[in-house]
Amino acid sequence: MRFYFFPPIFLQVFIWLAARITFALFWRLEIRGKERTEALPRGVIFASNHSGEFDAILMRAGLSFTSRHSPMFYTSREPAFYDKGRFGWRRYIYGGIFFNAMGAYPVYVGLHDYEKSLKNHIEI
Repeated sequence: MRFYFFPPIFLQVFIWLAARITFALFWRLEIRGKERTEALPRGVIFASNHSGEFDAILMRAGLSFTSRHSPMFYTSREPAFYDKGRFGWRRYIYGGIFFNAMGAYPVYVGLHDYEKSLKNHIEI
């Protein structure tokens, strides 16, 4: 197992526990079809509609604790994208070491070549 698997495993397990406890105490979380995801092969792509900043947390929390799809890896923008003023204090979290530790790696936009744009994800 390569090094880049270890930080996401630990952080995603911690966040899975925190999310499940939070939902159990404060909100109602209903997950439908979770059992069908475990029959899928490894390396599957889960795509969300990105309705909020918690998509990555919710997608991982929706799977079982010992899911074969763990750790999950995500796409993000390059770190310079988050330096713009619209992200405020979040620019210190987004696109940096924390994102990498969570399993999010940048996609390079405007290259008109998927192999170059997704070079981090192809390696993973």
